[in-house]
Amino acid sequence: MREREHVLSAVVLAQMQWRDVLGLVAESIDAADACSRLAAHFGLDEIQSHEVIDTQYRRLPTSERARMEAELTEVRARIEELARSCRSEAE
Repeated sequence: MREREHVLSAVVLAQMQWRDVLGLVAESIDAADACSRLAAHFGLDEIQSHEVIDTQYRRLPTSERARMEAELTEVRARIEELARSCRSEAE
């Protein structure tokens, strides 16, 4: 769950700022340079920056962005639910 949340948070951020992402990628020498630029600009780690690079343009329409944001919200809620459950079991 946490891994999915980690990746989704980067993809949703990149979708919201896709013009900046495309500019950074276009200015890059290669994919590794693009990942480094994305990481530096957005504070992403290697996994997140690779996932952003791999995001397809078909995911940019508003409906797809809304779907990704909804999934991120659901994943975060599930993580919190599991954390609460673990805390209550520990008590």
